[in-house]
Amino acid sequence: MAMQNPVENLQSEASCSICLGYFQDPVSIHCGHNFCRVCITRCWEGLEAPFSCPQCRQTALQKIFRPSRELANIAKITRQLSLRAGGEAAGWNLCKQHQEALKLFCKEDQQPICVVCDRSQAHRFHAVVPVEEAAQEYKEEIQACLQALKEEREKYLESRKTGVRKSLYLEKTKNEGKKIVWEFEQLHQFLKDQECLLLTQLANLDQAITRVQEEAVAKVSEEMSHLDTLIWEMEGKFQQPASQFLQDIRRLLNSCEMMKFNPPVEISSDLERRLEDFAQRNILVRDTLRRCQDSLMFKLQEPRASLLGNPKSSASPSPAHDPHETSRAGRSRTGRVPDAGRKRNISSLS
Repeated sequence: MAMQNPVENLQSEASCSICLGYFQDPVSIHCGHNFCRVCITRCWEGLEAPFSCPQCRQTALQKIFRPSRELANIAKITRQLSLRAGGEAAGWNLCKQHQEALKLFCKEDQQPICVVCDRSQAHRFHAVVPVEEAAQEYKEEIQACLQALKEEREKYLESRKTGVRKSLYLEKTKNEGKKIVWEFEQLHQFLKDQECLLLTQLANLDQAITRVQEEAVAKVSEEMSHLDTLIWEMEGKFQQPASQFLQDIRRLLNSCEMMKFNPPVEISSDLERRLEDFAQRNILVRDTLRRCQDSLMFKLQEPRASLLGNPKSSASPSPAHDPHETSRAGRSRTGRVPDAGRKRNISSLS
């Protein structure tokens, strides 16, 4: 007869015959057999006396549980020895609560559990499968997800290639922006030049009017001085005796008759014409700018087809096209940026 392995004997003595796992909180009953407290309680749950031993079937009228701390310590030591000898070598992790190998997987809680956890109240009605079966099931699910992710990555890769092609459109928008900036810079410069020209002409007209006014004031001052002298001389005559009074009387009377008030000319007809011409030119500038603004806003709001006109002649330039060349070529057609000849025509109005 072959000798039985002492390790196996120790494992058998430290195991519960109900859950087949190592004792957890072991208790002895009336016949002396030992069981986990949870296991024997669940086994007798809902039963009435007499209570029979699950192992030897001996009966008792009462539930008698005697805790066995020594057996609990032996079971703990045996569990640790067994795990070192077999479980850890097989790659099992340990349950932190029961120090049992995590050989099962709870689908509800999505976590590995041990055989003791499986029989506990927390997992009593949960779907529990071996970890190998759960791992295989999730490997298949992960494999499907991995395949889907690889397909999505291919889509992103293709999208990135498309994005490189779209960068050409971005380059085109940048060049169109440069064209807009250049065109408006030319327009701003033209308007600035015309503004300076008109202000210079207005300043010249202002200086001419100022000179006329100063000359008129000087003439009035001179006439007033002559008049003051004549008044002083005539008032002095009244103080003279008759013989002196009559001397040179005719000259004084002739001088008095000659001193008639001649209002000074405030502005010459030429300056008045130039001032009126300048006022009319301001009205022309205002009306022209308003029409230009209204026309530009209307054109920019028109549908694309009407802006392009003939589609065959509307081919857009390449991204590297010089916006200045396009503007110079189309300036004579659009009239958006007046040329030097127009500047001379406007300045010649003065």
